[in-house]
Amino acid sequence: MRAILTFLFELWRTPPVDPRMIHNDFRAKHVMVRDGCVAGIIDWGEVASGSPINDFAEWDYWDGTTVPLEWLLEGYATTSWLRQNSTLNCI
Repeated sequence: MRAILTFLFELWRTPPVDPRMIHNDFRAKHVMVRDGCVAGIIDWGEVASGSPINDFAEWDYWDGTTVPLEWLLEGYATTSWLRQNSTLNCI
């Protein structure tokens, strides 16, 4: 919970985030893992345009005790992180 509150505080101190495509029901049960790497994300029925904070809040509420929110925040840190850690290298 501390991580999400810290993130919210920083978000409020910065200009608004441009809307992004969000899963809107992002939970650990929707992340498919193969050989320790994310191989896919399923159940896109709630997809929407909005702030990624919605996905963070959903994750933290339902799965934060078993899969810490920090894991998810790492993926949103920078786009260069996403390029360097592409799941295509894992499959």
